Amino acid sequence: MPAHRILPRFALFSIASLASLLAIGCSGSGSTTSSTPPVTPPVIANFLASPSTINAGSSSSLSWSVSGATSVTLTGVAGQASSPVSVSPITTTTYTLTATNSGGSTSATATVTVNTAPVISNFTASPSSISVGANSSLSWTVTGATSVALTGVTGVATSPQTASPTTTTTYTLSAVNSAGTTTATTTVTVLPAINSFTASATSITAGQPVTFSWTTTGATSTALSGVTASPISPVTIYPSASGNYTLTATNASGSTTQSIAITVAPSAIATTTVGSTVGQLIPANFMGLGVGESTYENQFGEPATGKNTVLRQIMSNITQYGASPMTFKITAYEQYPASAATYVPTAADVSAINQLYADTGATFFVGVNLAADSPSIAINQAQAYASLMTPGSLLGLEIGNEPDNYTHSSEQYRTAPYYFLQDYANFASGVLTALQTYQPNAKLVGPVWGEPNTETGGSSGTVNNSGKAIAIGDFLTAQGSNLSFVSQHGYANQCINGASYNTDFLLTPAAQNCVSTTYLLGGVAPSHALNLKYRIGELNSITGGGVQGISNTFQASLWIMDLCAGLAKGGVDGVNIFGDSANQYYTMFTFNTTTTSGQTTYTLNFVIPQYYGVLMFQQATQNKAQFLPVTSTATGNQVTYAWLDASNTIRVLVLNKDESGSGTVTITLPSGYGQATITRLLESTPNVSPAYLSTAGVTLGGQTFDTSTNGVIQGNAYGEVLTPAGTAYTIALPVTSAALLTIPHN
Repeated sequence: MPAHRILPRFALFSIASLASLLAIGCSGSGSTTSSTPPVTPPVIANFLASPSTINAGSSSSLSWSVSGATSVTLTGVAGQASSPVSVSPITTTTYTLTATNSGGSTSATATVTVNTAPVISNFTASPSSISVGANSSLSWTVTGATSVALTGVTGVATSPQTASPTTTTTYTLSAVNSAGTTTATTTVTVLPAINSFTASATSITAGQPVTFSWTTTGATSTALSGVTASPISPVTIYPSASGNYTLTATNASGSTTQSIAITVAPSAIATTTVGSTVGQLIPANFMGLGVGESTYENQFGEPATGKNTVLRQIMSNITQYGASPMTFKITAYEQYPASAATYVPTAADVSAINQLYADTGATFFVGVNLAADSPSIAINQAQAYASLMTPGSLLGLEIGNEPDNYTHSSEQYRTAPYYFLQDYANFASGVLTALQTYQPNAKLVGPVWGEPNTETGGSSGTVNNSGKAIAIGDFLTAQGSNLSFVSQHGYANQCINGASYNTDFLLTPAAQNCVSTTYLLGGVAPSHALNLKYRIGELNSITGGGVQGISNTFQASLWIMDLCAGLAKGGVDGVNIFGDSANQYYTMFTFNTTTTSGQTTYTLNFVIPQYYGVLMFQQATQNKAQFLPVTSTATGNQVTYAWLDASNTIRVLVLNKDESGSGTVTITLPSGYGQATITRLLESTPNVSPAYLSTAGVTLGGQTFDTSTNGVIQGNAYGEVLTPAGTAYTIALPVTSAALLTIPHN
């Protein structure tokens, strides 16, 4: 056995005793315990941000290695954090990692540096609003940029930059560095430029014109104070009082204005007071037209060879203000003697009438031959018209044309004394029967006399059954029950008892003589007593086709308005203005034709000034207008009419037929009316002097037919705006002109 080392006894004791003593000393008592070593705090071996530098908007990954931790927290992360953590700070940020155990906490930090995009402190345009052709300075302050770019500038932009846009423009500034791009915008508003704004005169006497002219750049519209609509330069107005006129040029970005002061010296020529009691109503079909039996096909156009669309437009211009479809008169084809009276309308002829009726609703009264003294010829014509015309289109048939002139040397269709009632009766029964066989609601129309004074017994050759000068009452007693309505012809020169006249005839009071019970108003009361309408079935200025230099001049436009207003006020139910040939100086419009492969195309040849007067009269008397009483005092040849329409609008027509007197007319209305609009009829660019003898250059509300080929009036329509002083409206008028005031009720 191996040898064992034996310790001395004292040695064994000493060791045991020492251990015991040590145990007692340590416990301080007589008990004995075991010992626990201390806990070491956690160790953060590493804490890293990768990458440690980022651009704003990018991410960095925070990762770490920790030992001995019971928990790990990271700033910005709720609760326990576990590696790795992705962060996206917007500014440079230091993150703190804390590892904890019972022995304590250990911390470490990691910083993420954030590169930020450039900063644009300001970007401005000065001025921010300019006119076309002006400049604006673009300036800015930028920090942290490695380059700066501006729209419209090549390469690197430096502040300031000059901008000259022609339209409103938004500029973008871009500042760039490695972190990204920062942008800012500023807008330069470009207002229209008024390059020039002038007045032909700045100091005038009332009644004189002021023509405003201007040029603009960059404007989509212009407006002139005191003028309706958006006028086109130049514009002529007639100020009645001193004041400022302001031109406003506008585009999508805003407006630019300039003003001119006009001084007006007063010069009164008339005063008018308009009452409130309504009178005679203007019939909706008051205004009609008349053509000859040998020309209506060419005027209307036939459906087989081409309709006259221009005529239809001309008619529409007249009826556009709410008038009913037009009434047309087709004059009898008075062939003589009977052996030469061969005309009987064919289906092709009448197709022109039927097509016009279909297109426009126009109705017709048509003449048959009396001159040939053959009832059978008249009956054949009546049967043809009645059977071929569309039912409802034929209002009635006239027998003959101006039979009270049949004994005159120029015609000699009958010998004096001419017993008209007997002659008419020989035709009436057969013509009426033929008519009503096909058109049962139609009757005769008559007496179709040519001389206005025949109505009141003024004829020397045409007599009644007693041999006395015939009058309208004689005819109505004999034929009234057979009539659709009564018709009479009238021309201004027929009512001056054979007196001579000058080139200004239509401006004179004598040209209105027909508006009397001695002449054209003589048939009103007898007709109305039988409940028959009374119509001037053929009307114009001077017999025989008119007179060149009178009938086709501007004075006719004023004359026709005065005449029609006077006739309507006197109870006349309608007029038909006659004219169908370019050889007639009173024909209001004529056409050019071009025929290709059998098809005819129509264009407008010319419009005489009288037609403008017809349009202005229609505008004045629209919408069931009724006359209002007018009391006037005038220094010259000024005439005023007033109407109240169904919408309670008052329209006042002022005619200055004076050849030398211009100035203001003050019109006092009933209370309750506000701002007025003035529409003027002017000889704007006369081709002769004095202007009332001009045949062209007429404008109605700024528009003209001088350049029209299709019957549509040309140019930019505008009127003047008039503000009343209380209930008084003061308007300025030049010589030989007309103005229409339209005043809606407040």
